[in-house]
Amino acid sequence: GYDSLSVNVRKNLILTGLDFAKTSYFIGVGSGSFEAKIRKGENKYPTFGMPNPHNYFIEVFSQYGILITLFLIGLFSFIGVKVIVSLYLSRQFEKALFILLLLFCYGLLSNANSSFLPLPLNWFIFSLIMIQFDKFYSGNGIKH
Repeated sequence: GYDSLSVNVRKNLILTGLDFAKTSYFIGVGSGSFEAKIRKGENKYPTFGMPNPHNYFIEVFSQYGILITLFLIGLFSFIGVKVIVSLYLSRQFEKALFILLLLFCYGLLSNANSSFLPLPLNWFIFSLIMIQFDKFYSGNGIKH
């Protein structure tokens, strides 16, 4: 039926993740608990047998809480802002563009899979962003 369409299931997964965060007082339900709680039937919104969140930030928010989610958003924002600001100060356009494209692709990839957090691709790209930003940040003489 209409309710089981992919867009509705994804919407219900997001609502379920928000509900899990709310019921845990925004400290998170625990690592791996998103899928476990759905499999136990503890979700308020129907997901039609789909236990994985399909959304990286909802997965992190529901499992690890507001502090870890804000830390990740802040970290990615810090990197993005520093790289954009340094574009005007340095001539390393290619390196800056590479980091910005990594951040953009990370955002797209993190919401493409059913559960992105445990995948090696997540940790590879996350590490690549951190390594490239460190090289860029320390190599440009950017003022801290």
